[in-house]
Amino acid sequence: EKINFNSRNTLKDMYDEYKAEIGKSHDDILEISDFDSNMELFTELILKTGSFYNAQIYFEKVDFEKKYPLKNEETEFLAYIEKKIKLVEPFTYLIIKNLLETKFESQNFKNGNINYINSEILLRNYKNYYNIKSEFKKIYLINRIFSELVEDSILENTLYGHKISEKYEKLFIEKRDEFDKRLKQLLILGLNEFAKNDMEEFNENILLTHKEYMRIDLQILLDSKVPKGTWRAGYANTDKDICLFITNDKSHITQENLKYDNSLHADDIIQWISQPKTFHESSVGQMFIKHKEKGIKVHIFIRKYAFMDGNKTNPFIYLGNADYYKSYGDKPMAILWKLKHKIPQELIYDLYE
Repeated sequence: EKINFNSRNTLKDMYDEYKAEIGKSHDDILEISDFDSNMELFTELILKTGSFYNAQIYFEKVDFEKKYPLKNEETEFLAYIEKKIKLVEPFTYLIIKNLLETKFESQNFKNGNINYINSEILLRNYKNYYNIKSEFKKIYLINRIFSELVEDSILENTLYGHKISEKYEKLFIEKRDEFDKRLKQLLILGLNEFAKNDMEEFNENILLTHKEYMRIDLQILLDSKVPKGTWRAGYANTDKDICLFITNDKSHITQENLKYDNSLHADDIIQWISQPKTFHESSVGQMFIKHKEKGIKVHIFIRKYAFMDGNKTNPFIYLGNADYYKSYGDKPMAILWKLKHKIPQELIYDLYE
């Protein structure tokens, strides 16, 4: 059941209640590792306060900043990693985990050496951590994650492989007890939470049925070549994938002709309405109809509301792969898609009631 977090006071109550629930007193400190059974509260704390460190400052009784000081670059780095805690891929966390672990190898630590990681090391770590026996064929994603971390100034690319950027270099050379402990707990929390997914499905499809995704996540996971943030319409595609997006509530749409009927015809058949200019004989229409012949996967994403409290954009729930079933009408086309997986009744109720 979703928890309603409407105010900081409510969040404070939930923070204190959870502390009591896991057997801690008011004077005890909630740590990152305590949230292995309540990821929802942890992510909400990050969302509403900016970081878990901020939440502790707000909600713990002690003078938290004074007792557990962190430097600006430490809080900044931790906040970056925390915002990815609802892992859509494990590679970002595995990269940082590798760099943190090699920091503690005595020779490297004493000499202040810089540690490097490449795709081969990362792939080996991934297969070992999740006990993956089958071949991982989506190597493009590993390379894309390295590129994203370089773009975000977390890593630098060198002749020897990727290393932590100069901006954060000292964090991975110097001993910093509080930062090291928090980062380690954060990485374990995220990676272990990701292990609850169907790892075989991730290995084969990258996208996980009924998991939540933002459009920008999908651009990275499916290796879109267009600028990030440009996937805004009801569909987007790469060379090998088509993503169809459905928002059930239309109250945010002002034009009546754009309030499309995306109704559910069965628990595995869903209707999706194309853009207004699309017709059966058009190149886009034919792409939808003949996607299997063209070797293109179709992915269906749905959400009830476009926005959450505070006008933040809601993520989409991935309903899985789908095949063209039938269609009617032109400009726009109404297309029925048959899902690979039936939608659970509880999810149907949440989305359509």
